[in-house]
Amino acid sequence: IEPSAGRNPLKPVTARLEARKPRPEDIALLRRLARAGDKRAVELLAWANLRGVGVPLNPTEAYLLYGTAASLGVRHAKKNQAVVYETMMTPDQRQQALDIENEVMLPPPR
Repeated sequence: IEPSAGRNPLKPVTARLEARKPRPEDIALLRRLARAGDKRAVELLAWANLRGVGVPLNPTEAYLLYGTAASLGVRHAKKNQAVVYETMMTPDQRQQALDIENEVMLPPPR
């Protein structure tokens, strides 16, 4: 989606997420924008996964998305990631997240 000049396509999506009434197309838009590197979309997807709004509750996905948001420069994303890890994830979820992070960080096999 190409936003028109001066129009923020995430503003109505954000409002619906905050009201806990997102539309399916809102989540699809967030996913498309997040894949394209839109830091606000990544942060909103993290929040949605953390709260189970528009998507199933998934602290592991929220943790990983907050990490991506942090790498994109989203203020407080690293702190949010730490809070998710420390207070909202089970030991199994923590291990799963760390395994995924390690897989991404490992050099390719020779």
